[in-house]
Amino acid sequence: MFTSPRTGKLVGPKAGKDSYHHSSGDCARACVELPPTKCMSFNFDSTDGACELVEAIEGYHFKRSRSGYFSHYERLGVGKTKQFNFDQIQLQHNTIYFVNFLVRNYLGYTSIINTQGVLVDLTTPTTGDIRNSGKDILLRVDCLSIIPEVHRPDWVLRCDGTNSNIKNHRLIVDGPGSKAVFNGLEPKTDLLYTRHNTYISANWDGFLDRESGLLGYAVFVGKSVCDDLIHPHYDPHKHLFEVSQWTHTATIYPIPAPYQTLPDARYYISVRALNNVEYGGPLATTVCHSTPISVDNSPPLALEIYDISYNEITSTIRAKHNSSDPHSGLEFNDICLGRSKRDCVEMKWIRLSFDSNITLVRILTDGVPIWLKIRVINYDISVFW
Repeated sequence: MFTSPRTGKLVGPKAGKDSYHHSSGDCARACVELPPTKCMSFNFDSTDGACELVEAIEGYHFKRSRSGYFSHYERLGVGKTKQFNFDQIQLQHNTIYFVNFLVRNYLGYTSIINTQGVLVDLTTPTTGDIRNSGKDILLRVDCLSIIPEVHRPDWVLRCDGTNSNIKNHRLIVDGPGSKAVFNGLEPKTDLLYTRHNTYISANWDGFLDRESGLLGYAVFVGKSVCDDLIHPHYDPHKHLFEVSQWTHTATIYPIPAPYQTLPDARYYISVRALNNVEYGGPLATTVCHSTPISVDNSPPLALEIYDISYNEITSTIRAKHNSSDPHSGLEFNDICLGRSKRDCVEMKWIRLSFDSNITLVRILTDGVPIWLKIRVINYDISVFW
């Protein structure tokens, strides 16, 4: 007996006192109890159940406006209802279209009414600066596959009326120097190594859609580029009400089973931006970050020191060592010289950039055995021989 809900409330003369009901159906029954010429439509607030019976319908004199969580319902049969379907026209991108109606009554009086403008958007969102990209392609994919369906079921409704001729997904694998997606929470800075193994964080910059704006983001994490096996797609801003509140950051916690605690490994973050197209399915751009974040809670591997030599003329000590770190790499060598295996009496620890070949100039004490000690340091943990 009523149209489907339309966002906002109709501002017009009231058909009765405001009341409160548990559902829009109860509000509709209250309207039906009045004559059609008295209650032509109603407004219903889904949060507190406010019910407003209205003695008017939307048109030239009375307009709908957004107000909280109000929705407007119009009584069928009160006005002339007609549906038009134009499916053989070619609409241009970034163009606003209006549908205009010439209405004539039985006495010959005419009036022209028009719809609100509809903007056609056929392009995916743009991103921050992408350099040295490993992949940048446009694809036609199923609309539901680009939506975090489990986390945002309300977005699924936008997949109505999809056009099979439109490529709706741009997939990018960024390269070194790109400024779109970053590991960690520090803005526009890549976190490369971390000990934290109970969460993963990311931030991004530069995603934009100049035509329809952005509907939201989806973030996912995997063990390879564009993979989502560690954490599936989810919207980090779901709990926020306004676009102005978006932080453009995500902290994925807790990590779902079986990875409540992440093992030492490299992990890859991807960010997807969906534009705000309301009919035909949102268009999306996904940036898969090719720079991993390494979770490393294990010490480096320091296996041996060999080929030790000392040149008495130049006072040069040379040595080689076999050390590695499979997860985060090695950053420094610390060197000390001792008169036993347990001290650094001859020379205290000094720090050098990592090199498997050690060269050090030092005049050693005559007639005293000297032990060379090497400590290798990754970005968090050290081990020495």
